[in-house]
Amino acid sequence: MRAIRRGEMVIVVDDEDRENEEQCLTGDSLCSVRCDCGPQLDQAMRRIAEEGRGVLLYLSQEGRGIGLADKIRAYQLQDERTRHRGG
Repeated sequence: MRAIRRGEMVIVVDDEDRENEEQCLTGDSLCSVRCDCGPQLDQAMRRIAEEGRGVLLYLSQEGRGIGLADKIRAYQLQDERTRHRGG
């Protein structure tokens, strides 16, 4: 887990001051259109910057914990199903 903090150190962090984001290489770094992780991360960081305080917890759980390789395999299965359905 990585944390990014801006502003005064806050001992008690309200939900309003905290943003949780799961690592998403495909969405955050590669701008995949299959998820909205990149825009969610941008929005969280923008909100912290605008308010001048907050904590972003960036959780190392690629693909909701399944890992990058399994996430890519899941994408392949989705593509195969779409092709079989004629989509």
